[in-house]
Amino acid sequence: MTRIKQISLWRAEGRSEECYPIIFVNKDVEGNEVEYEGRWKNATLVEERLVSDIESKVQEFLFEWGKTAPKNGGYDKTDFRVKWDNGFSYAGRFDMEYGGLDGGQTFVNSLKGRLEYYKDMEYPSGVSYSKEEHEENQRAMKETLANWQ
Repeated sequence: MTRIKQISLWRAEGRSEECYPIIFVNKDVEGNEVEYEGRWKNATLVEERLVSDIESKVQEFLFEWGKTAPKNGGYDKTDFRVKWDNGFSYAGRFDMEYGGLDGGQTFVNSLKGRLEYYKDMEYPSGVSYSKEEHEENQRAMKETLANWQ
């Protein structure tokens, strides 16, 4: 069974008082501690939340943030980074529309859809990583999806 250790969010658009970094840490993963990675590594004033049921808590938070996101087709960019207990990490952008959804999907459903799409994508030309790195990343995505609970 693979579980999410940490979900980091950073709202890039919206009301200024809601544009800040936050890290959710899954307290149900033994020995888990907050890890500052990616753009969160150099951030100051990062809010940290130690939670159980991390997937639900993150969505509840996005529902609150989403009350001030655009209606009628617009969205606020929200960067994210997810780390699982198998060592796999995935970063991207959640286009948060009113209600805290991305294209009508919750954060987790959107994330699973992205991983499903990219796990079988052919090696693109003109990228800054090797074919071997691409294949290793796809293997890790497939393993994570197959064992994610």
